[in-house]
Amino acid sequence: MAWDWGQSFLYGVPDSGGLMQGRLFSTHALGNKLFSGGTVGPEGSILCAPILLLVILVLLFTHPSPQPLLEIKPPLDTSPSLDTNPPLVLST
Repeated sequence: MAWDWGQSFLYGVPDSGGLMQGRLFSTHALGNKLFSGGTVGPEGSILCAPILLLVILVLLFTHPSPQPLLEIKPPLDTSPSLDTNPPLVLST
């Protein structure tokens, strides 16, 4: 939300190809469209992808996982009981 607000209102650059009415600054892109994003805006720049990948990597390695680690449960005991007293069997 802050990215879109900053682009649209504060800096006055196109956001996904659209310009906002009543923006604070009125700017326009200069130079090669690969570096400025042209009419698409800064997210259309070739420089945006490596910056976003860097941010993702930093967040991935600096923040703990939101999912708790799985608990390792001991296996079920399926071995026969080592009871020294066998069951009492009545014969007739």
